Amino acid sequence: MRRLIRADIRRFLAKPSFYVVLAAALALTVLNHPADSAGEQIEMYKSSLGTLYLFLVSMPVFLGIYGDEIKSGVRISAIGRGIHRKKIVMAKLCDVAIIMLGCFILAFVLILVRNSFTDLAITPSQNLMLFVYCIFCVIRSVGYFALASLVVFLSWSSASGLFVLIVYSLILNMVLKGIQTKFTVPVYDISFDGLMDEAYAHIQVGQPGICLIAAVIIYICLVVYLTNKFFKRKELAL
Repeated sequence: MRRLIRADIRRFLAKPSFYVVLAAALALTVLNHPADSAGEQIEMYKSSLGTLYLFLVSMPVFLGIYGDEIKSGVRISAIGRGIHRKKIVMAKLCDVAIIMLGCFILAFVLILVRNSFTDLAITPSQNLMLFVYCIFCVIRSVGYFALASLVVFLSWSSASGLFVLIVYSLILNMVLKGIQTKFTVPVYDISFDGLMDEAYAHIQVGQPGICLIAAVIIYICLVVYLTNKFFKRKELAL
């Protein structure tokens, strides 16, 4: 599986379009107008990292990791060489985790550099929590990609998976929050993002983020299990 991951990442990093999107996402995230206080500045960064930056970077990552292989049929060739489908599914998610981790660490470092040129008294604890938030964004992206990959392996279409990724990361959360607010039904609180938000809130006040474990086990692991099952059926159908 390590060879699969290395080959995927090497092939992905050779795409110039990814660096164009990454540069634009970093510019929009880091080069914003300074806030009036350190707390407001950190919250501004969190808002941008968790929405615009995560969305922009996810698009080329998804197309590079999943889209190209759907067209080329690399997965079927790998299975023909004796590579188990579970390794292929896990390798793709590992690709996503590694690439997204690198993107968010780069954003965090540039934010630290930017903050050093401002007069805001941002504390080490605030920087630490911002770094933790970046790690949470990486985990969120893995969760989003896990669901999108389920659709990819079910439909054998990268367009369907990309549509699910966009809806899940941008639209679904707003819908669930609206339903929860209007009908007082905790549909967002029990969702993947709701559990991630609760876990981060607990960590901010010095408590263990137990909800993070639930989010990873219930959502990501369950989706990966279903993906393996559907991949097997699709493989037999092909």
